[in-house]
Amino acid sequence: MHKITYVYTTGGDFSGDSMVGKFYFLPHLRAVETNVSQEDLVTQCISRIGLLGPWMRVLSFMKTIPQSARPVPDMIAVDCVPSTQNRIKVYFRTDATTLDEVVRIVRLGGALDNDPLIKETTDLIENLWSYFFPGIGRHEHIKPSVPKKVAHGFLIYFEMKLGSNRLWPKVYIPVRHYCESDMFIANAISKFYSPYNEDFSKRYTWDLQNLL
Repeated sequence: MHKITYVYTTGGDFSGDSMVGKFYFLPHLRAVETNVSQEDLVTQCISRIGLLGPWMRVLSFMKTIPQSARPVPDMIAVDCVPSTQNRIKVYFRTDATTLDEVVRIVRLGGALDNDPLIKETTDLIENLWSYFFPGIGRHEHIKPSVPKKVAHGFLIYFEMKLGSNRLWPKVYIPVRHYCESDMFIANAISKFYSPYNEDFSKRYTWDLQNLL
């Protein structure tokens, strides 16, 4: 299974303003059909692409987590651009529900701590966490906003590029499953942006209400 999205980009890794296609591969059905685990199936693909080096850094950490709690490679995304410019992103679905657990995965247990980007990323995650889940300590589990509802876990992806052993992580926080309302989420985002862009912070909630 797969899906395609189109992303409008300005600058970045691509020259000028452009509409870039992004292709998502969902390995679950293929893994079931071939009786190969999703982890092994993704490893085979990554090896053929030529990114086994950075991928093994990710996999080495994941294998330290017990099988029952190990994040699953749930989705792989590629940009529809020449391979020299491409980014491969492997999304892991995890049941982690504490700040400490999420940050540990992003840091690959400390293996990425020498990269300044990781410190910047984890600082942002911790800051966001304080707004989305106020009063919840870093070792406390967050609870679904609707009792008895099965909440989707966090998505954590690691981006890789040909010719580089570096990893770029990103975290998707499933706020609609863990926060009380859209307004609460909007206010949290507004507060988060206040130190970085005061004008955006002041307008965000009002603009959102008018848009919807």
